[in-house]
Amino acid sequence: MLISPVSLIMASLLYSNFKDNKYNYNKITEDDLKFISVLVPAYNEEKNIKKKIENILSLDYPKNKLEIIIGSDGSYDNTVNICKEYARHFNNIICLDEKRGGKVNIINRMVSIAKGDYILITDADTQIITKDALKKAQSLNKEFVSAKIIHPKKSRKNLDYKIRSFESKFGKLLTSNGAFMFINKHFYFPIPEYIIADDFYIPLQVLINKGETILCEEIVCSSNDEDLNFFQYLKKRIRVIKGGMQTAFTLVGEIFLHDFLAFVLLLSHKVLRWYILPISLLNIYIFFGKNALLISVLIIFGLLFIKKTRILILELIIPIILTFNIKGILNKNFSGWDTERT
Repeated sequence: MLISPVSLIMASLLYSNFKDNKYNYNKITEDDLKFISVLVPAYNEEKNIKKKIENILSLDYPKNKLEIIIGSDGSYDNTVNICKEYARHFNNIICLDEKRGGKVNIINRMVSIAKGDYILITDADTQIITKDALKKAQSLNKEFVSAKIIHPKKSRKNLDYKIRSFESKFGKLLTSNGAFMFINKHFYFPIPEYIIADDFYIPLQVLINKGETILCEEIVCSSNDEDLNFFQYLKKRIRVIKGGMQTAFTLVGEIFLHDFLAFVLLLSHKVLRWYILPISLLNIYIFFGKNALLISVLIIFGLLFIKKTRILILELIIPIILTFNIKGILNKNFSGWDTERT
């Protein structure tokens, strides 16, 4: 508790110096543009896939330097039929109809046939709003580029993007989102099938292999997250935190050995945030005693009944609960699409 005010002051000073992101775009002509493979993993996305394909086709990028690969992972709805119809009309669209094997398996499969110098992995339920996103991402000349998903003002997500923006100043973006993962293909390494958080695992692997990872806030996407009800959103947050813990604890040793700054950022951005609640309660107990600890616990319990604070408190509790099953998270038995749509 004594260190926290000092930390906040230092963080504010650092942020004030780094808050304005100025992106160094390299000048490239149409002839300089590389071939790009846009990969869309899909599982029962008949409600979204048509809109997604149209969105990619509308991007400002030469169609002769762009291929779109839709990878269906055992979809049993109309997803494949819709994709095949588009493939009949556009020679740069490829439809893969694979047996059920899990999201990372279908991503690995698509990458294996992708012809692009760069690959863009993008979820079927997201939209790329910035029309020249592919040109912007390529002209940054980085090994990994992520985009910003628009959220309502004063959202906690916006705070997280400020942290990602700060990490990007050093080329050390730790985590991305499924809407936009733009990667130099030479820096893509097959994802183990048990990995849950592909959007966390991929940028960390780029950092381990001495690449630069950044968030470009000028590239904007939108998501259907706002359509989720409370229980769907909670289920998704549990999956996200579980996946984050799995990837962080799996790769923390390699990050420490290959990129110490990324290791420090990993501890502060992810690990310490997951355990901020027990750390705070421990401080309260040490400095103020049992009675203050009991009052604090009661206040936290009470905040669970307030709609505006419920999700925040649950997100502080979820990592603690998951920690008791950390062996289960790390035992490499996960495979599939554990999402809100299953």
